[in-house]
Amino acid sequence: MKIALLVDWMEDGRWPLYRALKAIGIQVSLIHTNSSRPSRSKALKVLQPLLSFWRVAVFAVVESREYHAVFSWSMRLAVYYGLLNRILLRKVRPRHIVRDFHLTLDRKIWSYRLRIALLRMAMPGIDYYMCTSRAEIQIYHDMFGFGRDRIRFYPDSAPQSYLDIGHLEETKDYVLSYGNSDRDFDTLVAAAEGIDKEIIILSQNYIPQRPLPGNVKLITKKVSEENLIELIRSARVVVLPMQGYRVAAGQNTMLET
Repeated sequence: MKIALLVDWMEDGRWPLYRALKAIGIQVSLIHTNSSRPSRSKALKVLQPLLSFWRVAVFAVVESREYHAVFSWSMRLAVYYGLLNRILLRKVRPRHIVRDFHLTLDRKIWSYRLRIALLRMAMPGIDYYMCTSRAEIQIYHDMFGFGRDRIRFYPDSAPQSYLDIGHLEETKDYVLSYGNSDRDFDTLVAAAEGIDKEIIILSQNYIPQRPLPGNVKLITKKVSEENLIELIRSARVVVLPMQGYRVAAGQNTMLET
């Protein structure tokens, strides 16, 4: 069996899933859709979705025929590849599986509504969905009408490296908050004005709506697993501010912490 993993980060082969699949004899290819280094250029950041789509298009047209299954590791990649599957109109193609099927139900802005509309258009090019809470199976079944056999609960677990930790150094006096999905960092920032402690926010997606208070530090670059573990271990407290409660988000942060 040959499987392709569409990922939007530069995986170097240490991923436990990647190693586990190879260990049982499956041929696994990592299809990187983003450049290895995040660009500081605003123009390149705007063009990044287009470049990512181009990489997925090359894979769909030229490379995908040799695989039995394709896993999209984000909703954006799932929409890209699902739309291309519809356009190509192939009678035989690899099974397409979305690993992290997750919607933010409470977002009403027009850009997110557009994303949902594109998702609906891409759905004929998606075969199976994996979500990280059982409750969402019913929610998405009601929203989109696809069969329950096409969506499954996929539980997350804390990486082993987070459990194999040694002596804990002295706790430092800062608050840590991190993650990218459905976070309400603006409320945390507003609360920071009444706190005389340093607050560290680690997120690649958060764009502050106003200037940050002096005690808030925003880290937008992706840190190594070792650095993230140290940030968690040294924090006085880890805060998980969420936008909604009906769908699963933040579970990885909870497990890691």
